[in-house]
This record gives sequence, C-alpha cells and structure tokens, in this order.
Amino acid sequence: MYSLYQRANLISAFALSVLSVVLALVALTGLQVERPVFSIDVKDVDIVYGRARYHADRRIQSYLETTFDLDMDLEPLFNWNTKQVFLSLTASYKSPKRGTNDVVIWDKIVRPTDQTSMILHDVHHKYGLREYTKSFANITSMDFRLEYNVMPYVGFLQRGVTLRSAPITFEESPTLKSSKVKLMPY
Repeated sequence: MYSLYQRANLISAFALSVLSVVLALVALTGLQVERPVFSIDVKDVDIVYGRARYHADRRIQSYLETTFDLDMDLEPLFNWNTKQVFLSLTASYKSPKRGTNDVVIWDKIVRPTDQTSMILHDVHHKYGLREYTKSFANITSMDFRLEYNVMPYVGFLQRGVTLRSAPITFEESPTLKSSKVKLMPY
C-alpha cells in the first residue's frame, strides 16, 4: 500500500493546488473596473528662496510652495479585497537640462475604515519641490495630476492616473534672491 510519506505528499499537493486556484479567483474578482472621481484646484503657487532643513544639500536655492483643494470620491476603488489606496499628487514640468520632471508633492494612505469621500481645502504640499538647477528661472509652467495605487489583500496592484490640471504659469522674480532666506521644513 502507500506509505505515510506518499499520502502526506498527495494531500499537501492537492491542498496547494486548491489554494492556488482559490487565490487566483480572489485576485480576478477583486479587479477594479470603475474609475474614481477627482477634482484638483491648485490655488497658489509661490517661489520662495530658502535652505533645506533636513537635506544634505543645504545651499540656498529656489523652492516652489503650493496650496490646493482636492475633491475626491474613492468609493469605486474599494471592494472586499482592497487593503488600502495610496494617493499622490504629482507636479510635472519641463526643464531645458532635464526634460520632463515628475515630482510627488503630497501623498495620503486611505484605508477602508476611513471616509472614502473627501473634500480637502487649503492643503499645503507635504514634500519640497526644487529644481535640479537650484532655480526655476527657465521653468514657465507646471501641471498637476493625482495618481492612485490600489493595494489588495490578494492579487495585483492596480495603478491609475487622473487627468492633468490646466497648466499653471509662474515666473521667478528677479528680486527673489535679495529677499530673506526661509528655512524650509523638509
């Protein structure tokens, strides 16, 4: 007859096969089909002259400070398999030396226990935005977009991007370097 080891091998192989099929079905049923509703309103974009507090490069340089409103309904992203959703606000601009640049200036983790419909007013950026060349002199416009990553308990990570905001124009003032140096909080 069969030995104890053969029977244990047969049972464990069958159990792993069934578990693999169940997990594949869970991953497929948790895929998102609806897109969430987002609205971004960038209210204020200022260039300030400052020094980074917690950065190895402590030279004085130009920083971009932003204030924005977000209106979002994340309900379509949540189902029984969603663990959390990672949101990030990305600023995009073109520079002559580096081409297109995408910089994350704000992020948030939303869990299923949190409120999925949010209206945020006068939110300040979370991370510093500075140009590689230390000045925004050659940058004339910037647009913003909200990105999201849906992280399931089991299955595939899903990424999505909203439409870009209208380009926001700004210019660096020639008197900026003579202004008082601001100590940046990042």
